[in-house]
Amino acid sequence: MYSEDSIQYALETTEVLHEPDRRIDTFGTTSFQFHLISELMDDVSQVRVRSGQIHAERPTILKPEPYSDLEFEGFGDQAHAF
Repeated sequence: MYSEDSIQYALETTEVLHEPDRRIDTFGTTSFQFHLISELMDDVSQVRVRSGQIHAERPTILKPEPYSDLEFEGFGDQAHAF
């Protein structure tokens, strides 16, 4: 497990070089690729390159079966569609 100092160091030295073209949507699906370059904790003269893809979907409210007909207040007229 990482120490609190290690996490603090990572937060202080992290730099975003290129941001995604758009924000992560909360009303739909969002996907984008990323590349992460980080120095090794044991040897600062070496770096590790990682790449991947972030995929975020619209949040879903899960209800137990006995409460499936329960209506939530304040979610608008179209809340039942979600």
